[in-house]
Amino acid sequence: MNIMNKETNIYEQILNSMIFPLIVVNQKKEVHMINSSGESFFQTSSKMIIGRSIMEFIPFSSPVISLIDNCIEKESSYYEYNIDLTTPKTGIHKDVDIQISKIVNDSNKYQIIFLEDRYEKNFISRNKNTEDGKALSYMSALLAHEIKNPLSGIRGAAQLVEKRLEPEDREMTKLICSEVDRIKRLIDNLDVFDSSNSLELKSLNIHSILRHVGEIVKNTYGDKIIVSEEFDPSIPNVLGNEDQLIQMFLNLVNNSCEALVDTTTSGRIIIKSSYEYGYTIKGVGGKNKLSLPIKISIIDNGPGIPQNITSSIFQPFVSSKRTGEGGLGLTIVNKIINDHNGVIDFETDSGGTTFIARLANE
Repeated sequence: MNIMNKETNIYEQILNSMIFPLIVVNQKKEVHMINSSGESFFQTSSKMIIGRSIMEFIPFSSPVISLIDNCIEKESSYYEYNIDLTTPKTGIHKDVDIQISKIVNDSNKYQIIFLEDRYEKNFISRNKNTEDGKALSYMSALLAHEIKNPLSGIRGAAQLVEKRLEPEDREMTKLICSEVDRIKRLIDNLDVFDSSNSLELKSLNIHSILRHVGEIVKNTYGDKIIVSEEFDPSIPNVLGNEDQLIQMFLNLVNNSCEALVDTTTSGRIIIKSSYEYGYTIKGVGGKNKLSLPIKISIIDNGPGIPQNITSSIFQPFVSSKRTGEGGLGLTIVNKIINDHNGVIDFETDSGGTTFIARLANE
């Protein structure tokens, strides 16, 4: 009995460490166990919910019931997106993703996971992103070895040929050198995915980084796009890598610029900082809470991101541009923000897009 109690306690500790709401039910749909995140989600205590039917805590017409029935009947896992779990008890609109699966080695128990917060979904998917990162890390090392060396040879040969040409004939060799340099820069951008590189962090003034990014964009686009700043002067320093944060925010602003250059409206971008005291999320594994009070918003008045790519916008080569023109800009943003234990999100509609980066203070 002591051994069984010990195993149960360990299991409960594991459940309570999860960053997302989780409930365990039996074949009668009675709640057998609920973690602390689940208690907060349903605004009730374990004493009030354990032993009672889950049907008392979700809308009567909810597809969750049929998902449980299917899971019990077919012994398969089910995943349903954007289920409305609004109940009279909470009075709060809740759109969640739900995963239901049978518990291994227990024929009578089924676990239900509720993913409500976009940030929680991002953290849940980090294992997949880590595997993608490993693949990109290998690719960047391969490109550096197999391409950068020949590029140096091509550039050197072009410079030698250029010396033998008349000034009026040197345009082609200059073009060759320019394109070689551009390809090299593209490959250098992949260095961020190299997992063997250690990230050197130091105290940074985030406004200095944002001003630097703003100046680059102003010099690049001139009067075509108006870039303005709305900074909260009270924001403390962040702990980060200066080069990577510049690259991250430059990629975000460039993404907005590219969306604006083809529009007929007057392009405007706002780089905004604010401090949200008490903004926390649970870290990977739920071991501790991450405080991310520093909020940086990149706001544009472009046409918005097409709905068909919003769920995969941070994946490699996903873009609203023509086929073949997508790149790694937002994938690099996602990698850098993850390396800084921050989160990235966005809001978009036909009136523009806002990317929101959240970082920890020093």
